Amino acid sequence: MLLLKLYRCSPSSSSSLLVIAYRLALSAPLPALNVLGLLLQYRSALDASLSLRYSCREGICGSCALALNGSNALACLSFHTASDGALHADTRLHTAPPRGRLLQLRSLAVAPLLHHAVLHDLVVDWLLLYASFSAVRPWLISSFSTASSHSYSAASRCSRSLLEAHYECILCACCNASCPSYWWHAGAYAGPAILLQSLRWLLSYSSASSSIALLHKAQLAKCHSILACSFACPKGLMPANAIVALQLLSS
Repeated sequence: MLLLKLYRCSPSSSSSLLVIAYRLALSAPLPALNVLGLLLQYRSALDASLSLRYSCREGICGSCALALNGSNALACLSFHTASDGALHADTRLHTAPPRGRLLQLRSLAVAPLLHHAVLHDLVVDWLLLYASFSAVRPWLISSFSTASSHSYSAASRCSRSLLEAHYECILCACCNASCPSYWWHAGAYAGPAILLQSLRWLLSYSSASSSIALLHKAQLAKCHSILACSFACPKGLMPANAIVALQLLSS
């Protein structure tokens, strides 16, 4: 049995915030069940009105980012082990070594991504995230004046290697939700996720000018190198290192 504590929020309801606790029997055949599976089991068996985002279930889309026991993570890559009640992250898809973080808990508190406006239950508003992302101009910008089937730029092995540990970002916003600077400068700071994407497109061989809009010292100065973003990233990336690189490029 697992004590599941769910954050329920409906802006149209008089009780805008509720935390409801349920005792949920885990699926017997499974030695380990990811948190997304637990939520879908709850919604199927107990309350079909629960709102949450999910899509790929493989840590690729980033849509199931939630606050699990107070830590921002992907629900599909966080597992609850029935034998010991531990909650841990699946590191099979990580590009960095696993951190070995285990939470020895018999209960699971599930809330929306921290420090984001809640639309309904576990669904948050990502409008600001996508608006900031569009400012990065995340597409390849050709250096040719006219498009032609014979006009293309080939990436070298060296230029391609520069994108490692940057292109894997899935914009789940776990790093933004864990960043104190993002909390303090709400709306004024793009956040580590967007700055990591900014570096990714800046390093792209044909997008040399695509991220200039975000390379302002006022933006980069808001980062205080707390490193909470790097610890929170479910893909094992290092947004803090990307911000340092941007600071060097803009100096």
